[in-house]
Amino acid sequence: MIEPHDRRLALGLIREAIGAGASYKKACEILDVDERTVRRWRQQLRAADGLEDRRRESGGA
Repeated sequence: MIEPHDRRLALGLIREAIGAGASYKKACEILDVDERTVRRWRQQLRAADGLEDRRRESGGA
């Protein structure tokens, strides 16, 4: 699981890479993060929900 602080850092790095001329796809690829995941993080951040992990905890043992 990627912590919210690390998600913000990754978003900043991707934004910086794109500003320097890299493609969105390549920036995500270098960080080994799926493009859809980054889009979801951006949507969560814009919605002011934060970047908390929304997956359910495993209930099995």
